[in-house]
Amino acid sequence: MINRKHLAFFVLIISAATFAQAPLVDEAAQASITADDYAIFAATLSHLYAKQKLERLALIDQTSTGIPPGMAATTRFGGKAQTLLKDFSKEARENFESRNRAHAKIDEARIKTSFGIVLLTTDEATKLVESGGGWKGFHDTYPNSGLTLVSLPGIDSSNSHALEYVGASCDILCGGGYLVFLNKEDGEWKVANEVNIWLS
Repeated sequence: MINRKHLAFFVLIISAATFAQAPLVDEAAQASITADDYAIFAATLSHLYAKQKLERLALIDQTSTGIPPGMAATTRFGGKAQTLLKDFSKEARENFESRNRAHAKIDEARIKTSFGIVLLTTDEATKLVESGGGWKGFHDTYPNSGLTLVSLPGIDSSNSHALEYVGASCDILCGGGYLVFLNKEDGEWKVANEVNIWLS
């Protein structure tokens, strides 16, 4: 039986990271995902997870709406993020805020990584943790993986700089959120920098 404290924390992380940021929108109003977005997802997830030698990464099936409210401002990492953001393309930052007002459905087949991507709805992820002995049940199904979510990237008009948020939870006191900065070099998106903006 899952500990109520652990379940409450799990639901809090998932809710803060996905649904509490903005109301769900109907399919007609959802944001769209471009080929560049999928290339950025692949570059970012590969940068963060390829060294872990994952077989599969569990990913929430729709984009988040940016950074969970208060996360960057209320942690000791927020100042570092603000410093990097000041030096980053203002246009990409504004595009990030504009694009992440709505969720977008993800197609895992379009994210090209060395490990597999499996999509889970928030309900599926919650049921897996509730019915499988907490995070142990989750890790039995998805070894070495946490539950990850991505925002839509903010991209400047030159299509050469991008900003993305990635959040993950892997246990009661295991998780974090990252702002990832990318540059396009010779037609390929590459991670230029990252900053951890929250940690549990």
